[in-house]
Amino acid sequence: METFSRTHRGNGTLYTSARRRRIATSSWESFLTTVSWPEGEHPVISTVRIHVSLSIKKHASAEWPARRNLDLPDVAYVHIRDPVEANYGLQRKSTELTSSKADLSDAIKPVTFVGKHQRLLDGLASVTLNSLAMSTTDGSRLQTGLCYYKD
Repeated sequence: METFSRTHRGNGTLYTSARRRRIATSSWESFLTTVSWPEGEHPVISTVRIHVSLSIKKHASAEWPARRNLDLPDVAYVHIRDPVEANYGLQRKSTELTSSKADLSDAIKPVTFVGKHQRLLDGLASVTLNSLAMSTTDGSRLQTGLCYYKD
């Protein structure tokens, strides 16, 4: 599986994932590398560096994993299919979503969806649904749901 993200200047990042078939368990390795793609030419993919030295700041914290700072934006949210920014309201401790006319079965139109990986064993999720005027939905059938998955 390969995914290429191209910037407006013709450069970008390549994400590639490979599976080792010789190993009994299912093993995946993922790599991220830079790509140069001049206009009208083939892309040039940089060599993947297996050992990358990263300067990681160690914070003195008695709590692991460290809990999120509510004053900072949460980057753990995942959206799909070109989200419409006006449909998402991120507050300090909650998220307000405005429904889209398309649902998850539509493969082209943007849908209102937020996913988030749960990092802690304890947690709480709740949903409050407010009724919408028929004029705002254009007669479309709205679908809504909450899935709280822990692995």
